[in-house]
Amino acid sequence: MNLCSQIIKVDPPFQSCKEEVLRQSLAYGLTLCGISPQNMPSKLEREVLVDFVKSNYPDYTQGELKYAFSKAMARKFGPGLDAKCYGSFSCEYVGRVLEAYQSWNNGDYSVFNSVLYDINPNELRESVQHLYQQYLKGEILDHYPKAIYYQFVYDHYITPLDGTRAHRVYPKQMEIKRVFNTLAINGASEIYIFVEGRMIENKISSAS
Repeated sequence: MNLCSQIIKVDPPFQSCKEEVLRQSLAYGLTLCGISPQNMPSKLEREVLVDFVKSNYPDYTQGELKYAFSKAMARKFGPGLDAKCYGSFSCEYVGRVLEAYQSWNNGDYSVFNSVLYDINPNELRESVQHLYQQYLKGEILDHYPKAIYYQFVYDHYITPLDGTRAHRVYPKQMEIKRVFNTLAINGASEIYIFVEGRMIENKISSAS
């Protein structure tokens, strides 16, 4: 079993979590949008919203839905999305936000697209090691380059994401942080051991 999955708990996807978790996620979106009390969705409208999200975004989690709405309110998805809900938090509005989020994952607005690919694996591992040591000092980045995720997959630290999750920023971000968190919990001060610039050992493989 993957060492990370033994230690770090992951939010369950909406298709398998309790509906109350999804309601809490939507309540977070309502608060971010500044919906006034008189414009709050009715009980029936809330149930329709829950069914809409669960049916159309079953592999999203509470964390990812909050992440998407937070980015939308911060105008991170570019000029193509009018993030204002104009007092109506509807299925149409939620769909527009999440469509923009999905496009952002694949487009120029994604932080994960600004990485260098022409780098040899050991140079990348050295960069990952530096970021992990910053993590241990409490210097945690909001975003890490997606190249780190692919390096961790290559090094068998994590299992590749499947389905649409494999194409989205948030799940990759969480996988990177899970590896860092797992190593920190196990008291590892480094991820790789190098001799003359060549990796000779990785800490998760040697610990498992």
